[in-house]
Amino acid sequence: MLRYYRRSNGFTQKEFASLLGFRSRSQLSRVERGKRIPRLDQLLRFRILFGVPMQKLIPTTWTRTLNGLWEDIELMRTTCTKNSDCKQTEKHAFLMHAKEQVETLETTDA
Repeated sequence: MLRYYRRSNGFTQKEFASLLGFRSRSQLSRVERGKRIPRLDQLLRFRILFGVPMQKLIPTTWTRTLNGLWEDIELMRTTCTKNSDCKQTEKHAFLMHAKEQVETLETTDA
């Protein structure tokens, strides 16, 4: 994906690497070939510049993260619901909100 955007906008690897915060052209080359995962700040730069949603930039990591978060929220919510003094607390409200946020992210482009 990075290679497509780089080429379609007329950047060399060196220029694009600099723009996205890579230390060298070779680091970008490894990312373009799938040999390296970019750092978060590099992904964010790309997201800001080209408007590509994170789930399209890192689909496997995105899905794994959402699924893991969903499982953790459900486990905590279930535990909290079993504890009667927790049902009406800020914690329970937060967990319900968090669940809604994950559901929204699963169906939209972030």
